[in-house]
Amino acid sequence: MLPIPEITCTDVSQLNSESMSDIVLLDVREEQEFQFGHISNAMFFPLSKIEENVSSLDITANYIVICRVGGRSGAATKFLLSKNFKKVRNMIGGMVEWARIIDSSINVL
Repeated sequence: MLPIPEITCTDVSQLNSESMSDIVLLDVREEQEFQFGHISNAMFFPLSKIEENVSSLDITANYIVICRVGGRSGAATKFLLSKNFKKVRNMIGGMVEWARIIDSSINVL
């Protein structure tokens, strides 16, 4: 099996400030975690409901998948790749890393 494609939060921040028109930030944490703090333009899409809702996603879109530390987003990335999504990357370090390096105003459960 191929390794899961990854991207750092620093790279995501740079892309986010340049042009996010063709990138979807997919936050797969649960609702309470998402409401507590998230990247402003991230789409809430909990891992617990990914199988039943995957058909609502555009298979041709460019996704960066986010969770708290990278485990659930890694699982979601692997799942999407198994469903023939081609442009999916896991943000390593998740929101903990984002809050530590990019935006310390975000509290992470």
